[in-house]
Amino acid sequence: MIEKIINHEGIHKQVAEWNALGIVDDGFKAQDIKTCFDKYKLLPIDTKYFKDIETDIVKLFDDLDNSLDGLLIKSENWQALNTILNKYREKIKTIYIDPPYNTGNDGFLYRDSYQHSSWLTMMENRLSLARELMSDDGVIFVSIDDNEVRHSLMIMDEIFREGNVEMMIWHKIPETGTAGQGKMKMTVRFRVDHEYILVGYKNINKILFNKPLRIKEFKNEYSNPDNDPRGNWISSELCKSEEKSNPKGKNYYTVITPKGIKITRQWHVKEEEFKQLDNDNRIYWGDGTIIPRLKRFLNEPQPVTPSSLIKNISQTKGNKEIKSLFGDRITFDNPKPSELISWLIEISNSSDSFILDFFAGSGTTAHAVMKLNKEDGGKRKFILVEMGNYFDTVIIPRVKKVAYSFNWKDGKPQDSDGIGGFFMYFELEQFEDVLDRLDITNL
Repeated sequence: MIEKIINHEGIHKQVAEWNALGIVDDGFKAQDIKTCFDKYKLLPIDTKYFKDIETDIVKLFDDLDNSLDGLLIKSENWQALNTILNKYREKIKTIYIDPPYNTGNDGFLYRDSYQHSSWLTMMENRLSLARELMSDDGVIFVSIDDNEVRHSLMIMDEIFREGNVEMMIWHKIPETGTAGQGKMKMTVRFRVDHEYILVGYKNINKILFNKPLRIKEFKNEYSNPDNDPRGNWISSELCKSEEKSNPKGKNYYTVITPKGIKITRQWHVKEEEFKQLDNDNRIYWGDGTIIPRLKRFLNEPQPVTPSSLIKNISQTKGNKEIKSLFGDRITFDNPKPSELISWLIEISNSSDSFILDFFAGSGTTAHAVMKLNKEDGGKRKFILVEMGNYFDTVIIPRVKKVAYSFNWKDGKPQDSDGIGGFFMYFELEQFEDVLDRLDITNL
């Protein structure tokens, strides 16, 4: 198949696209694919340039639907959600959306007396469809700010039922940020350094956010006071605080500190496991008088219930990602950082589920899914919906770029260590487009 593609007349247009994406330079020749295959094996092939052999390319995959890593749909999202509803009903594990915040500068330029109701109607319709798409253990994350957070909570309580909705706070300005970075409002005397992420569950009793995670928010507290060759670590509790807590319970025993002090507690591990941890230098005794604690090393997976406060992921990271991918050619107002969405997917999703974003914006959700799959070998699949023109100018190029490499600088790849991928993109014809083409002169 490589020979067919290289010798096809459409290869010239394909090479021109790779050049425009910044993947190859002007001196690149199609034959370089064969001579430097390891470097170019993840070059994104777009079948629009090879229509007469498109069927042959697709036949390389035994099961097209299951082979797809992602789906990109250019459409008004109400129509798109209705279109995919029958196929994906109750199959979506995680939904993330970053809808327009109804600030008056995002396409919702209604009179004040109608502005909230129009925006709320739009959101209610789409959230109702989203719930139908969610699996029984599904979750939806909705980014929002102060402008509509109160109304959004009411809608989500109504759709997902009270008790199935929670709120997270994203501290989007880093601690080291300069004063004035946040968004100022004339009627407020505080710098706004946060946004909200509303969390809706199909059934809150069917999902637990308790997965092996990296503790991102405590990175700055890691140190290595005992010069452990395994690197920096933090300590975490190993027992309940009360000495007489459930004395007949499991794992209730006495340990002796290096200074001979006896400490009796209800421990989180069996006595034999405690001894093994101590032999492995995983127990922190301090000066020998404190209650021992467990050493956990930096980036070591561990079961942690995530905090409702998300820190150390700044908004500026999203802007930097776009600049690194596209240089100064493309700008996009305040895209969410992929690290934020990766974090939400990581705490809520299994490694082989569907992730839906029907306000896709710059395509950050696809970027996050691909990056997370690369990190943990997962098989998650993304479905993105967007109607803006940047579907063609930002989202599709971004997915192609990330497929080739995750490391970009000023629009140029720094390596070819991407994840590859197989995704489909298409445009749904809008009802208004059909009406525009109607010829009513002879009616």
